[in-house]
Amino acid sequence: MKKENAEEGKILKWILISLCVAISILLIVLCIFHFYMLFKFVQTIDLFKMEGAKTPSIYIWQAVGATFSAFLDILLLVGFIYLCYIIYCHHVTLLKQNSILKDLNKVSCPNCGEKLEPDVSFCSKCGCKLKEETQQKENDLITQKIKESD
Repeated sequence: MKKENAEEGKILKWILISLCVAISILLIVLCIFHFYMLFKFVQTIDLFKMEGAKTPSIYIWQAVGATFSAFLDILLLVGFIYLCYIIYCHHVTLLKQNSILKDLNKVSCPNCGEKLEPDVSFCSKCGCKLKEETQQKENDLITQKIKESD
């Protein structure tokens, strides 16, 4: 069961990473397209100026719109990358919390200090018999640490 959850977590992680990369690439392509359009509109405006004719206002407004779109694309890309970073940090935090909880559930051997599962009677490293009192003390410490973290 735990192995299946770990596999599902890995698959979900790779799907999330693939999705982030795909959307980032799409936003970059969109940004390049808007900068290209801006370049074309500026070239058209320059052609009108070189011929001495008055530039039609539609070209100026299209250049302004392309500029706005390009900068909006950049903001979207930066915001999306930041969102992916926040999701990644949250994922790492959850993994650390799960690791801490697994360690908190373990019992220490009074002889060698080896971390053991709470339901074992003997230490797997030194063979020392674990007393019920030791397990109870460990469980009390775990409960206290959980209450402090809340």
